[in-house]
Formats: sequence, structure tokens, C-alpha cells
Amino acid sequence: MCSSDLPSLDGAQPTVRVLSLPDGEERHRFDHGTVIDALAFSSDASHLALGGLDPTSLLVGLEDASSMSIDVVTGSKVLAMSPAEGLLVSGGRDGWLRLFEMDGTLRFSEPFEGSLLDVAFSGDGEEIGIGYDDGRLEVRSGKDGRVLRTVECSTDMMPISLVLLRGQRLHDDVVAALKPVLAEIESGGFVIDVPHVRANGEVWEAAMAVKWSWG
Repeated sequence: MCSSDLPSLDGAQPTVRVLSLPDGEERHRFDHGTVIDALAFSSDASHLALGGLDPTSLLVGLEDASSMSIDVVTGSKVLAMSPAEGLLVSGGRDGWLRLFEMDGTLRFSEPFEGSLLDVAFSGDGEEIGIGYDDGRLEVRSGKDGRVLRTVECSTDMMPISLVLLRGQRLHDDVVAALKPVLAEIESGGFVIDVPHVRANGEVWEAAMAVKWSWG
């Protein structure tokens, strides 16, 4: 079952419930030592990573209910798991981005500046995208964490969630295909900002910001 079939509920209570779709049946329930701030599924939905205020992230096996703690040094504000191999990236509260193997081995540790809102791997695991609360987007190497390029969005909206795509070709009908998707987003009470597109060498960067229309 893919990760989209296993939604999680997080919040002030240090408990995570894994539900199946579409019936909402509870499949798993996990307790965590502190408030849970970050959740991440592996691409095959076999593992779930949980992070919070404490200096460890919990990696849970959804097939056998096994679990192990990964020392992330400080609490994890954001988490993501690589779809290409068993890797977990943690954006720590101490301003460091850390990449771990599934057994807890540290691959790299690199500093970042700003308040992280989201982190995501590209489909091949080669790059890591980071969204900051000032609207700035960074693309970093999945091998050593160095900054490859930065996207300064022409918006005052915050990237609360992001997906990093590589090797995708834009077709002529992409705008027509996006229209119903964007309409559905707007119908849910969101405002979509003007898309930001920029050429960076042979790479085209595109970013679209969304914010709630209320509040």
C-alpha cells in the first residue's frame, strides 16, 4: 500500500494513528515521548519516521511493528525519507540538516540559516528541497548537503509544503492540465500566488506558493 493510503494525524498529543483509506480504519497507533512535529513515510509505506521536541526520531516498521530510535542530536522540525534508498533527512531545531541511514549512521551534517517549514527529496534521491518561512527555497545535494541552487520566490507567502521534481519535461498542455487541479485547491479555501519560473543554466526552476484565504 502506498504512503498516500496511510494518512497520519499529528498534533499536541504525543500519539500517532495510522489510518487506511477510504474506510478510516486504524491500522497502527504509536506513542512518542514528546509533541510530534514531523512525520514522513518511506516511498513503499513500509516505514514511518516520527520526530518531535526530543533529540531522537523514531523509525517504525509498519509491517512488523518494529521500531528504532535515531539520534538526531536535537528535535526534528521537519523530516523526509528518500524514495531511492533508505535514508532519512532531519531539519533540526539547532540549525543543522542531517542525513541518516536507516540504521542511524550519519551521512552528513550541514548548517542552514532560517526557519524550516518543509523538506523533500527528489524522486531519484539525488537532491533535497528545503522551504523556509521567508519564501526562500533551497535545493541541496543528497550526497553531501551542499547548496546547489536557491530560488527566491517573488511572493510573501510561505512554502508550508513542497515537492521536488527532477528530470520532468513540461509539455505544451501542462497549463490546461493544471487548471482543474488549481481550481480544486482554490475551492478548498486557498489562494494561489503567481507561479515563479526561472532558468538556472540548463535547469528550469518553478515554484508556486499557496496560502489560506482566511485568518
